[in-house]
Amino acid sequence: GGAQHEHIRELIRATPDQQNRYIRNNLPFNLFEVNSYQATADSAQPSAELEMNISVETFANKIGSRLMFHPNVLERYNNFVAADENRQQPVNISMAYHDVDEVTFNLPEGFVVEALPDSVGLNFDFGSYSAVISPSEDGTYLTYIREIAMNPATIPADEFDSFRETMNNIWASDNNQVVIVKK
Repeated sequence: GGAQHEHIRELIRATPDQQNRYIRNNLPFNLFEVNSYQATADSAQPSAELEMNISVETFANKIGSRLMFHPNVLERYNNFVAADENRQQPVNISMAYHDVDEVTFNLPEGFVVEALPDSVGLNFDFGSYSAVISPSEDGTYLTYIREIAMNPATIPADEFDSFRETMNNIWASDNNQVVIVKK
């Protein structure tokens, strides 16, 4: 929702070739097959949804009998915010957005979960963030849900350390990994 819905609206109006190119360019995988996708947009609000079913060839890192992977494959925050003791300028967040990503991972046959990241829930002056990963009752798949809402804000220079801590907590959560092991 918010400013980030526009690219999905553009996708809806695109030709099938442009849609395929968009999907291929915006997923972080080298070898994958798009089984299906559907894009929809709300005509009354600035929001849109893209639903995809894909099969990924090489997704996890193998270490012995374990497989490790990042559950956040769509909108991972990759910028660790460094300390700035002499900060003079405020931080300006100019655009509001609200993203909800839900990803389901089918576990390979014969694998079980060994370690999952802790759930995270953050509320801060300029937004909120949550990330939760849950196994299915039968243990055959995992569901990861990440939600982030950012509001326009100006964070004064003297509050930079608090901003930095918040953003680095988001970075840490987004870069957590799941470990599954062959039973």
